[in-house]
Amino acid sequence: MARIVAAISDLLNPELVVIAGAVAQAAGVLLETIQARLPTFANSPPRLAVSTLGDAVVAIGAIRHALDYVEANRLTFATASGEPNDRFHSRR
Repeated sequence: MARIVAAISDLLNPELVVIAGAVAQAAGVLLETIQARLPTFANSPPRLAVSTLGDAVVAIGAIRHALDYVEANRLTFATASGEPNDRFHSRR
C-alpha cells in the first residue's frame, strides 16, 4: 500500500491521501506501518487518513461534487421571449 500511495504522491503531490472504500478497514490497522514506510518510496510523502464513510464514499463524493457544481453554476431559465428568468434563483 505504501508503494501505491507513493506512486500517486509523486504524480499528483497531494498534501493528504484519504484511504477509503473497501480497503479502508484493512488500512486502518496498517496506517502506522504504511506511514512509516512511505518516505522510503515517495519523494514528498503526504499525510494519510482513513475515511469513516465506508462503502458509501463514492456515492457521497459524487453527490457532493454535483451539489458544488450546481451551487457554482446556478441554472438560468429563459422565458419564451429568450429573457432570463431570475425567479428560480435563490436570493442570498
